[in-house]
Amino acid sequence: MLFFQLLGTAMGTSSSVTWATLNYAYHEVHKLISLLGIFLFYFICFIDDIFGIWIGNTITEWVSFCDDVDNYGILTWNIKQQLVSNRVNFLDLTLISRVPWWDSGSDSTKILEN
Repeated sequence: MLFFQLLGTAMGTSSSVTWATLNYAYHEVHKLISLLGIFLFYFICFIDDIFGIWIGNTITEWVSFCDDVDNYGILTWNIKQQLVSNRVNFLDLTLISRVPWWDSGSDSTKILEN
């Protein structure tokens, strides 16, 4: 069998991760952060994983951010399905925040087991 790729970079090549990161970084800088960065306390991406702390006050701001994330390229993130939570899986970690910060526990991490 012979396959011919019509769009993008083959994910098995050594340059694919770098190309994907640079491609989306342009969108982050020129669209997401420039327009909605004031509502992001923290924001980081690694290929197809996004981790952020949203501090916006209205649903309109959140929906605008989700639309901007989802409307870039052919990849969809399904970011609107995220619920408010004190735990999140990012890469191979589960991050847990205990709120309020003065509570008896402390923030913690654990390795995500699939």
